[in-house]
Amino acid sequence: MLRIARKLGITNSELPSDRIFKTWSAHHKAFVQKLDGQIFQGLVLDYDGTICDDRHRLDGPHREIIKPILNLLAHGVPVGIATGRGDSARRDLRKCIPSRLWPRVLVGYQNGSQIGRLSDDSCPKTIEETGLKNDLHSLLTTLTSNDRLPELAKIVGSGFQISIRPHPLTSVEFVWSLVQELISKTGNAKVQLVRSGHSIDVLPEGVSKLQVVAALKRTHNLKDDAAVFCIGDRGL
Repeated sequence: MLRIARKLGITNSELPSDRIFKTWSAHHKAFVQKLDGQIFQGLVLDYDGTICDDRHRLDGPHREIIKPILNLLAHGVPVGIATGRGDSARRDLRKCIPSRLWPRVLVGYQNGSQIGRLSDDSCPKTIEETGLKNDLHSLLTTLTSNDRLPELAKIVGSGFQISIRPHPLTSVEFVWSLVQELISKTGNAKVQLVRSGHSIDVLPEGVSKLQVVAALKRTHNLKDDAAVFCIGDRGL
């Protein structure tokens, strides 16, 4: 019951009618059976909302969640972490993962725009260090100069992404709609929007957390069709 309620974003007491609940229960059972019958050769985890609680995101990954990850790493299981953050995620992960295991952890920073081992001090780089160009600079100007958006959210541009974090008590749904509207008016089709429970990110075309899965397979010489278990609060 708890798993179904969490999937629906409600409490146990708010669960729907018996008929609908039975449907969800059937889907849950089929999903678990599919997992039981699959051999996974790697693991990729989302960061905020998955290994790092949204409510305490500045405290770093939760110890009880890190424990099984450390166990998998110790047994040689390839592990990747996909995050919308930059080097702050690297600092927090290093605090809870022993340094001897850092080379075994692949981290996709800024929604997969840069990927490197946790042991790599040079990743993530700044946009100036990479020499890459994209359309985000002009979009950042559009978003920050809008009359309403800066009053509703904090807007930060890193070169690889624009992060929009709604202020407390501000509806993420409303900010999401407003950002979509503003970008649509620019006619810029070479960017994409992704969201989590606490923020909205504007990314260059082609950037995706799924790139961490592909990089994990290449790094550990896994076959293209190898099964990698991906866990995230909103998928990867």
